[in-house]
Amino acid sequence: MSDISYYIMSFIYLLVVIVAYFSKKKIKSPENSIFSSTLIITIVGLIFSFISYFLVKSGIKSNDALYIWSNRLILLYYNLWGVIFTSYIAILSTNSNKEQKYIRNRKITLVAMVISAILALVLPFEIKEIDGLLLPTGLSVNCTYIISGIAVFIMIILLIGDYQNFKSKKYIPLYSFLVMGMFCLMAQYVNPKLMLFTPLQVFICVIIYFTIENPDAKLVEYEKTEKERAEAASLAKSEFLSSMSHELRTPLNAIVGLSEDIESFNDKVPKEVREDTVDIVNASNTLLEIIGSILDISKIESGKLDIVESDYAPKDEFESIAKILRTKASEKNLEFNVSISDRIPDVLFGDRLRIKQIINNLLSNAIKYTDHGRVNFFVNWLDASGALSITVADTGRGIKEEDIDKLFSKYDRLGVEKTSNVQGTGLGLAITKTLIDLMGGTVEVKSEYLIGTTFSVTIPQKLGDAERLESIKMAQMYVPKDLDFKGKKLLVVDDNLLNIKVFKKAIKDLNFEVDECYNGQEALDKIELKNDYDIIFMDIKMPVMDGEEAIGHLINMPNFKTPVVALTADAMTGSNNKYINMGFSDYMSKPFSRKVIAVKLDAILNKGEVANKNLNTEEEKKEETQSEEFKES
Repeated sequence: MSDISYYIMSFIYLLVVIVAYFSKKKIKSPENSIFSSTLIITIVGLIFSFISYFLVKSGIKSNDALYIWSNRLILLYYNLWGVIFTSYIAILSTNSNKEQKYIRNRKITLVAMVISAILALVLPFEIKEIDGLLLPTGLSVNCTYIISGIAVFIMIILLIGDYQNFKSKKYIPLYSFLVMGMFCLMAQYVNPKLMLFTPLQVFICVIIYFTIENPDAKLVEYEKTEKERAEAASLAKSEFLSSMSHELRTPLNAIVGLSEDIESFNDKVPKEVREDTVDIVNASNTLLEIIGSILDISKIESGKLDIVESDYAPKDEFESIAKILRTKASEKNLEFNVSISDRIPDVLFGDRLRIKQIINNLLSNAIKYTDHGRVNFFVNWLDASGALSITVADTGRGIKEEDIDKLFSKYDRLGVEKTSNVQGTGLGLAITKTLIDLMGGTVEVKSEYLIGTTFSVTIPQKLGDAERLESIKMAQMYVPKDLDFKGKKLLVVDDNLLNIKVFKKAIKDLNFEVDECYNGQEALDKIELKNDYDIIFMDIKMPVMDGEEAIGHLINMPNFKTPVVALTADAMTGSNNKYINMGFSDYMSKPFSRKVIAVKLDAILNKGEVANKNLNTEEEKKEETQSEEFKES
C-alpha cells in the first residue's frame, strides 16, 4: 500500500453513507436493492485492503499463505464489484417492467459473479516485491483487469443505448466513474503501486448516494409519480364514466321517447299495453337515477360539480318529496312520519335540486334498509345560523360502529352480503356527503346495529325573492299549445336511425316537413344543395363528420342563418354554454320530452324567448342531476 490515508478517509465516508442510507425509509425497488449490495461489498473490500496493509506492516513474507489469500480476496472483491455495478446500470437503463428484468438480470449477475469468483480464486497468482512493495501479479491479476475492462465497456454500451434516460444531470456521477475508471485501470496497470481503484469506487458510491439514490429525494419523486398516476387514473376513470353515461343515454332516449309516444295513444291501446308502458317508464327512471349518480361521481372527481342557486319554495318541494317517498314506504308497510316546520321561510335561495337530491338519497336509503317499523322525515329552520335542519331517522338494520367511517365511501355498500336484494350503485351517500360539503353544510350519523339510524343534516340557505320565484314558476308552467309549423322544413341529423324515429314521433303533431341525414358531411351537402331549412337538430357524436366540425363549417357558410340545435347525450355541467359558444343556437340533451321540444321550437321559431330562457335553465339542471322528479319508480 502506498498511502493508507486514502483508505482511512474512504472507509469513514463510506461508513457514514451506509449508516445514513440504511437508517432512512426507502422505496422498495431493484435499483435500491442492487445499490445496497454495492455499498456492502465496497466496505467489505475496504476491510480486505486494511487486512492486507496491516499484514505487510507486521513484516509478513511474500510467500505467506495468509497474505496471498488476503490479496486473492481483494481481486475477488474487484471482480464482484464490477459485475454488481454493471447490473446496477443495466437496471437504471430499463424503462419498463423493471421487476421482471431485475429477476432475469439477477440470474445473469449470479452466473457472472460465480465465474469471476472462480477466476480470481483459482488462476495462478503470486506476490512480488517491486520497489519495496509487495504487489500481486500473475494470470489471476490480469484476468481481473480484463473483467474490469469488460464491465466498463458494457456500462458504456448501456449508457449510450439509453442516452435519453441518462441525459439527466443526476446521472453525471456515472459518466464521471466511467471516465475516471478507465483512467485508473490504465494507470494502475502501468504502475501497480498506485492502488487508485478502491478509493474511486468508494467515491462513486458516495456521490451516487447524494444524487441518484438519495432516499429522501427518491421518496419525494416516488410520491410525486404516484400522485400523477393517481390523478391520471382518476381522470381516465372520470372520462370513462362520462363516456359510459353518454352511451347509455342514447338508447335510453329511444326507450323514453317511444314510451311517451305509446302513452299518447292512451285510449287506443289495451290496458295491458298501458300498464307495460308505465313499467317501462319506471324502469327508465331507475336507469336515469343510476346514470345520474355515475355522472355526479364523474363530475365530483373531475372537480366540475357545481352548485346552481335559484329561488324556490322549500315547503312545496319537501312536501312533493314526502309524497313520492310515502308511496315507496307504504309498499313495505312502513310508518312514514313527516314534519315540515312552519318556521321555514316561504322562499329560499339555494340549489333546490341538489337539496332535494340529498333528501331523496337519505330517505330512499332509509326505506331500502328498513324492513319494518318507521321512517321519520323532519325539516326545521335554524334562525340563528340561517340554515335548514334535516333529520331522517329509521328503525332499519343500522350500521356497525366500525363501518360508520366507510358510510360515505364510493362504490361501497355495507353489509352487501345481507342486502343482495337491495338495488343501487353504492354512490348515493358519497354524492350526498359531497353535495353537503359543497353547500357548506354538515352531516352527523348516529346508528345502532339492528336498531336504526339517524342522519342529521344542516345546510345554510339565503332568503329568496317571492316575485322572482313567481316568474320562474310561470315559465315552468308554460306549455305551448296549438303549435302548427305547417310549411316549415326541419332537418334532423343523427347517425342512429332509432333516435331519428323517436324524434320524428315526438314532433309528428307539429306538421313539419321533416328531412333527415346521418352525419355532418351529409348535412353540409344537403344544405349547400338547398338551403331552405327553417331549423336543424344535429347530433354531436357521428361518423365521417361530427356535429362540432359541421357547425364550424356552417357558421362560416355565406348567407347561412338557419338555427341549429345541438341534440346530444352530453349532460355535463355547462354543456348549454359550451355548445352555444361553438355556434349552435340552442342545446337539448337526451333523453328529451315532447314538452322540451315544443318549448324549444316555440322559442326559436315563434320567438317565445322569455319562457324558453327560464325553462331551459331548469330543464338543463334536470338533465344534469336526474333528480327533478326524484325517480318516482
